[in-house]
Amino acid sequence: MRVTLAYGKDGLPVDFGRSVDVIRPGTSTPVRNPSKALAYALRNPLGTQPLRDIARPGDQVAIAISDVTRPAPNRAMVRALLQELAHVPTDRITLLIANGLHRPCTSDEMKQMLGEDIMTAYDVVNHEASDTANCRFVGTTSTGRPVAINKTYLD
Repeated sequence: MRVTLAYGKDGLPVDFGRSVDVIRPGTSTPVRNPSKALAYALRNPLGTQPLRDIARPGDQVAIAISDVTRPAPNRAMVRALLQELAHVPTDRITLLIANGLHRPCTSDEMKQMLGEDIMTAYDVVNHEASDTANCRFVGTTSTGRPVAINKTYLD
């Protein structure tokens, strides 16, 4: 049985060589105006103050976004967040691409994900999990595994 998995831009065809059960996600109605919905959610969060009231102009801000392998609407989400953070100077905001163990995104991939205007106005960096110099030890898990987090994100 051949199935195309939702992976990358065009999917990933996989031949299982035998019959398998395929579980597909349910369908949902798309939001009519995603930009408006994002702005509303950011201005009316549940259980906390709006981001624009929490962030101060002197704060250092890191926004973690998915890498190019995830089909996330990074550009729309980042634009909505940056609108809410308009009172924070651009040089105090870093966009951190959460690559996990994936390879770093290229400059062209970043432009595709975010738009050239965001790329030129803000510091956009790849998180590289294997680069321990850019991570800070923060503790251990209940099973004794060390935990390190990106320094830019922590700071």
